[in-house]
Amino acid sequence: MLFAGIDGGGTKTKGALMNGNLEVLNVVNVGGSNFQSIGVKKAKERFEELLNRLIEPFNMNLSEIDFVYFGIAGADRPKDFEIIDGFLKELGLKAYDFHNDGWIALKSGTVDGVGILVTLGTGSVAFGMNKKNEWKRIGGFWGLLGDWLGGYSLASKAISAAQRGKDERGFPTILYNKLRNFLNVDSLLDLIEYEYYDFEGKNDLRQKAIGIIKTLFECAEEFDGVALEIVWEAAKEILKTIDILYKSLFDEGEPFKLVLEGSVLKARYKSLTNMLENALKSKYDVELIYPDHDPVVGALMLAAENLGMKNVERKIIEGYLEYQKQKGVIS
Repeated sequence: MLFAGIDGGGTKTKGALMNGNLEVLNVVNVGGSNFQSIGVKKAKERFEELLNRLIEPFNMNLSEIDFVYFGIAGADRPKDFEIIDGFLKELGLKAYDFHNDGWIALKSGTVDGVGILVTLGTGSVAFGMNKKNEWKRIGGFWGLLGDWLGGYSLASKAISAAQRGKDERGFPTILYNKLRNFLNVDSLLDLIEYEYYDFEGKNDLRQKAIGIIKTLFECAEEFDGVALEIVWEAAKEILKTIDILYKSLFDEGEPFKLVLEGSVLKARYKSLTNMLENALKSKYDVELIYPDHDPVVGALMLAAENLGMKNVERKIIEGYLEYQKQKGVIS
C-alpha cells in the first residue's frame, strides 16, 4: 500500500509518500501551487512535478499510489473547489480528495481535526472545525479583502512605523536604526529603489521579510513602544479571529484545541506569545498546540483514513519525524 499527502501553499508545496508500514519513503518541495496566484495551468504542472518527483526514485507510475490527499491554498469557495477538482482529475491518480490547506494543518495539530487553527507565516489564515464537521475559514485572501496579518504585512508595518518615527509623523522608535543596520542601508528611504520596475534586487525585500519581523520582535522585547504597538495590533487581530471562529463553531464554555502554525507563531516570540496566551487563558478553556511537524502530516493522516486505516495518526507523526531525523531536517 502507498499513499501520499500534499500541502499546496501559496509560496511552497510539500509532498510526502508513505507505505503501509507507515514509513515515509520520500518528501519533496516545489514552489507555490495556489491557482489563484499562478493560474490553473501552472498549478496543475506544479502538482505534476511534485508527484513525479515523489515517485521518481522508485521506478513506478502515479496510478500505483493508492490514495493522495491534497490540502490546497485557494480552495475557498464552491467555485474554487470545482476548478481544482477539474485539473486534479487530469493527473491520472488512482484516487484522491482535497480540501483547503487550513484543514490539513488543523488535522495535523489536533489529530482528531476538531479545534481552531491560526497560521501566521509569510501569509495568514484561520480555520475551524467542530464535532459536527461544520467548518469555517477566515482570511488568507489579500489586503483588499481585510487581511492585515501575515509576515509581509508585519514587515511593511515595521518599516512604515520606523520611517514615520524618523520624520516625526510618528513616535520615536529604535526600529529605525535596527532596520537600517539589518537591511544594510544608509537610510530607509533607500528602500524606494526596491519599487523601481527594473531594479535588480526588486524581490530581495520580500525575501528579507523574516529578518525584518525578527528585528521587530527584538525591538518589542526591548520594550520599544512602537514595536509593542504593532505586535499588540497583530495579537488583537488573531484574538478577534479566534473569537469569531469559536462563537461560530463551539458552545459557550466548550473546551477546544488551538493550533498555532506558521514561522512567526512557531518562533514563539516572547511578546506575541505572552499577549496571546494571557488573553486566551483568561477567557477560554483552551489547549495551545505548537506542532513539531509539518502540516503535510495532516494530509497523510487523511489519506490513510480514506484507505480505511484506523488509529494510525500518532504512528504517522512518528514516521514523519523519524524521516526528518534521518535526513537532518528541522520543521
